[in-house]
Amino acid sequence: MSTETIDAGAATTQATPTTAATAAPATTGAPAAGTSAAATDAGTTAGSGTTPAPNVAATEAYAEFKLPEGLTLGDVDADVKGLAKELKLSQDGAQKVVDTAAKLVQSAQAAQAAQVASIHASWKADLATDKEFGGDKLAENLARAKSAMEATATPQLQTLLDKTGLGNHPEVVRHFLKIATAYLPDSSVMPGGKAPGGGKSAAQVLYDSTPS
Repeated sequence: MSTETIDAGAATTQATPTTAATAAPATTGAPAAGTSAAATDAGTTAGSGTTPAPNVAATEAYAEFKLPEGLTLGDVDADVKGLAKELKLSQDGAQKVVDTAAKLVQSAQAAQAAQVASIHASWKADLATDKEFGGDKLAENLARAKSAMEATATPQLQTLLDKTGLGNHPEVVRHFLKIATAYLPDSSVMPGGKAPGGGKSAAQVLYDSTPS
C-alpha cells in the first residue's frame, strides 16, 4: 500500500464529519415529523412575545363595592356595574375603579369645604372692620342683631342662617341691626319681638309697610 493511498484515505475520513457539520444548520428550524406548519408558526409567535392576550370574561354579577364612610354610589350603582361589565372587569378591577372615583370625590369635597371656610372667615373679618358696626362696638352690635333676628325670623330661617353661616354675613347683620334700630331706639331688644315701653313689635315693623 502506497503513501498516496494512505493520505487519500485520511482526507476522506476528515471530510466526512465536516460535510455533516455543514449540512446540519440547513435542517435547523424545520418542522419535526408530524408537526404542522401552523403549530410551528404558533410557537414562533409565542416566542416573540406577540401572542394576543386571552379574552377575560366579565364578572356576571358584581358584589357591592366598598366605599369610604359617608360616600354611596346611589343612583349610579347600576351604571357603574354596567360599565364594569362592558369593560370586562373583574370584581377587583371594578373595585379599583370605584376606589379611584371615591378619591376624586373626596378631594373635591375637601376643596369645597376649604373654600367655604375661607369665605366664612372673610365675612367675620369684614364684620370686625365694618365702619358702621365693627370695631369696639362689634360685640354690642352683634348682640343687637341677634336679638332682632330671634324676634323676627322664623325658626326655619334662623336654622338656615346658622347652618349656612350666612348669619355672619355683614349684610345680614346690617339688615337685622336696621330692624333693631327702627323699633328699639334705646338699643334694647327683647326676645319675642316686644320692645320695652309698649313699642311696636318686630313683626309690625317688618310688615306694616308691606303691600296687602
